[in-house]
Amino acid sequence: MANLNNSSANTAAPATPPPGEWKLPNELTLKIALYSQDREICNLAAVSKKTSEVTADNSHLWRIIFCQEFDLPTDKDLTSKEIKELYQKRRKFLRSGCFCFKDGNTKGETKALRSLLELIIEAYPSWFSEAHGHLVSLNVAKVNIFAYEHNLLANVNRHFRGNKNPQLIALQLVLPHLNLGLELGGIALNPTFGFHDSQKAVYETALSKLIFQNGWNNIDVEWVMHCTNFFKYHLTSPDAQTAFQAFAEIPDEFHIKALEGGLHNEGHALGNKWMGTFAYLDQNELGALRRARANDNLDIFQDKHIDESKFQMLNMEFPTGDMTSEWPSYFEDSLHSLAPLHEPRTRAQRRSPSPSKKAFYFEADGIDEDEPFRSKGWLNPLPSQYGIPGWQRMTMMKYFEEPDGSPAMDSLWAYEGVVIPGGKVIVGRWWSVSGLPINQNQYCGPFILWAIPRDDDFDLLGYVADQTDGLPMMDGAADEPDAYELDTDEDYVQTPRTIEIKTPTTPFF
Repeated sequence: MANLNNSSANTAAPATPPPGEWKLPNELTLKIALYSQDREICNLAAVSKKTSEVTADNSHLWRIIFCQEFDLPTDKDLTSKEIKELYQKRRKFLRSGCFCFKDGNTKGETKALRSLLELIIEAYPSWFSEAHGHLVSLNVAKVNIFAYEHNLLANVNRHFRGNKNPQLIALQLVLPHLNLGLELGGIALNPTFGFHDSQKAVYETALSKLIFQNGWNNIDVEWVMHCTNFFKYHLTSPDAQTAFQAFAEIPDEFHIKALEGGLHNEGHALGNKWMGTFAYLDQNELGALRRARANDNLDIFQDKHIDESKFQMLNMEFPTGDMTSEWPSYFEDSLHSLAPLHEPRTRAQRRSPSPSKKAFYFEADGIDEDEPFRSKGWLNPLPSQYGIPGWQRMTMMKYFEEPDGSPAMDSLWAYEGVVIPGGKVIVGRWWSVSGLPINQNQYCGPFILWAIPRDDDFDLLGYVADQTDGLPMMDGAADEPDAYELDTDEDYVQTPRTIEIKTPTTPFF
């Protein structure tokens, strides 16, 4: 017993570290911090001097955490402390209480707009998505989720007391994948408001409503939103009984996608393959619509072409070098692609930033009633609009070729549109080039194009031909098609994709 007592007395007790001492190496402490929530990192910092050093303002920890949540700004040389402060600022904003965007003029809305614009402007592809097979932007993913949870696009074109903040309109425009797509629930999330007003706006002539003003320096974002809202109604609303079902049945990879970031004002070429659609009215309907006043109870006229769910494809190529010699003077007389028609006149306008002189020439081709057509056009970079860079002006002349390869002068169709930042969507106005000056009887209408992936294994031209049955692309002179009708309401639920509406838990694009 004595020996046992002596043995027990000689056994050393486990060593207990004194209070405030942390035994793990810094590398393991850093890993613990990286797997911790923000509040847990604060608690870890208070454990000891060593943990405080690992989580200090100048620690590399904050740069790693920031890059796990956001795209690291490429145009700023930020210190670790600045990165920590920016991280905390953005996390606080994204955790802010729920509210619904209306007109963009309340204090909370304007504050949120500033933060969202910062995320958009500083977005660039930084995170590899295994689902998409390419780099995507974490900033855009954050904006997507915030827009989903705070109804950023729920009240597009809805009238409220007072004028809508144009900065909110511009921000909504750069998210066409949410406004025009079906991936997030489409119709259920974002109903269409004010279609009567949008239909009247998109058929106005260039004499009544210019898309570009002040020597191209300013975009009429309200008109662009009307054009987007017009196609939103036809593409995402089953009530329209036009293109909803056909749009839903397009393969997922050919739907409208999110911008990838890297916005700038220097201009850039676009993707090679595009899908699109357009609409037109008969001349007598155009006249009636244009004579109607905004406060009248407007009738909805049956938009032609899109009422038969017609989608078409455009192949674009961007030759290099000086291509001005390839641009006929009579194309320039109609489109003014190389220089604005009206230069700034006032002193304030002269001080406004001018668009870059660099322009991108392109040539395009497609099929129109089994007959090939050609197009030539230009992209002109524009200044930032309401703090958002990356806008471009697109002009294009569509024509058929004579036997000698020259354009057929009796069938020229001009296009002028806005390339939405990100280069994924173009919306604008087409019109007939008749050699007459623009007047209130101008024959014109809206069009939309969206970029699709270049997949050489998929016969998109054949797919489109099956869908369109040879109706001419953006050609108002076509014979009037029969109205598109569904036999029963059940037609809507037989073939479209099933869309589950739920709050996302991972970034989506």
